[in-house]
Amino acid sequence: MENTYLSKSNNSSIKVYQECLDKFSKNFKKEVSLETDTPIFLDANVILRYYSISFTAREKLFEFIKKNIKRIILSSQVQTEFIKNREDVIKRFFEQVTNKIPKDFNSDVVNKMNSFLEQHKIVLKDYPYVESGIQKHKEDLEELLKKLNENADAKRKEYIDLIIKDNFLKLLKSCKVFDPFSSEEIIFLKKEFDILSQKNANSTIDSILNKPGAIFPGFGDIKTKPDDPYGDYIIFHEMMKYMLANETDLLFLTFDNSKGDWMTKEKSPHLHYTQNVYANTNQILYIIDAERTLEDLLQVDIDSLVEVDEFNNLNSITKESLDKLVNNYSLFQNLPKGEFKDHIVKELHVNGYSSIIEIINDLNYYNNEIKDFLKTRSHLNRIGALRGSLRLANENYKFRVNSSGSVMPIDVSSLNRYNNLRKKLYPPR
Repeated sequence: MENTYLSKSNNSSIKVYQECLDKFSKNFKKEVSLETDTPIFLDANVILRYYSISFTAREKLFEFIKKNIKRIILSSQVQTEFIKNREDVIKRFFEQVTNKIPKDFNSDVVNKMNSFLEQHKIVLKDYPYVESGIQKHKEDLEELLKKLNENADAKRKEYIDLIIKDNFLKLLKSCKVFDPFSSEEIIFLKKEFDILSQKNANSTIDSILNKPGAIFPGFGDIKTKPDDPYGDYIIFHEMMKYMLANETDLLFLTFDNSKGDWMTKEKSPHLHYTQNVYANTNQILYIIDAERTLEDLLQVDIDSLVEVDEFNNLNSITKESLDKLVNNYSLFQNLPKGEFKDHIVKELHVNGYSSIIEIINDLNYYNNEIKDFLKTRSHLNRIGALRGSLRLANENYKFRVNSSGSVMPIDVSSLNRYNNLRKKLYPPR
């Protein structure tokens, strides 16, 4: 392959550089506002976001894609990532949003009302109008809870049907698609990625992110997706291949603005990407923050409603992915930080966890119960809180791993204590 990121990574001149910046700035405002007819590549996280936003926002995103169907391209790598993660995102929305409403209503409204009446039953005899007023609404609230549970059952069927019968999936099928690279080309690009990774092997992610020009597509996935970090690098070259074949500029919409390898921490594009693409294709690539652009365009909130955003969190369990989880998950925000060690990773595997999303699902299902559990354990750091929370949520969590890597059963008294707590959980699994 002649036209690659690595081949042009240090290949420019002041003349070409200035020419590139002139062309980039000339139509920048119109391009990032999507006012032109320039083709649009959508990142996988943009089309996956459809399944984790409000239904009002889904309608707006659906109409946006339908309106721009002739200029939207889905690359082979994007399609692969979408299919790989689609069912997981649909499931997460049901478990974390739809299914959680009646549970939270029961915990935050009905149970607290009953608890208030029980705790103050003697004093309330002096305030009969308070007790009678609460009792007056109690039946109405319990009836609402019953309807919410019935609605959740109906939504469960909708969730199952959505996986099979999905109008959004049919819409995406109508977008333009781009032929995949050959297996030989994929091997070549992966070797290039490994060369770029090796050049930065002795540097930390933060130090690279702070060096303009040092970052490259997919760099942020080296630690978060160590088993397969090549996706973004392949997408970058799919875009260049399209630009060469069609002699066109290109817009790339992505929600991936946190890792720093598509955009800077300030959410502005990496200009050395634009320069690299221009050196390879003589065309301009505009990398656009989909969150800011689509919210302005659609006039709707497109924030994800699930606890931990985007399918990048559906990765393997590593010290880095666990650290990211506990530092971003709301349950652990007010607890002291800790440092994950290899034996903690092993402990989670031994107890049946194979991915971060499996951990998130257990934490989300028993979110309120875990919140109460942690209130009495403020001495724990985030690592201890995670282990304790999972022991509470998962009845099969029966082993611990010490710092030497030895696996031992959790003592019977501790298991019984967690089992007794678990019996009080609502609703049961």
